[in-house]
Amino acid sequence: MKMNQKKIMNESVSKEIPFEDVLQEIMPMIHRIAMQVDGIYGLEVDDVKQELSLQAFYSWEKWEPGRGTKFSTYVYEALIKKKNSLVRTAKAQKRNGGHAPASLDEAMDFWQSDRASFQLYDVIPDPQQNP
Repeated sequence: MKMNQKKIMNESVSKEIPFEDVLQEIMPMIHRIAMQVDGIYGLEVDDVKQELSLQAFYSWEKWEPGRGTKFSTYVYEALIKKKNSLVRTAKAQKRNGGHAPASLDEAMDFWQSDRASFQLYDVIPDPQQNP
């Protein structure tokens, strides 16, 4: 069952419609948002479109039609947030010399290899000395 784009964008769509049909209808929106960041900090349109499509799927899974928000409004907000997140990540990666931004949840293996001789006592002053 193929949906009309106006229906998806203007009405509260039910979850009975397959996501693939909804994705085909919101693809122009995804493309427009991806074009906003083309070339910024090395981001490419195709990569951004893939990330935004995945975000659209997550939004489809979380969206609750009974809450009164149209899917087009819900997904648009999620896509804009994802686009901004991708730009922030790319900017941080460029600032860090090509390394991905640091995460508090993951070990930083590339630092361990660069600073193999680094020890904690190298940065903590001796308490016997007056700083």
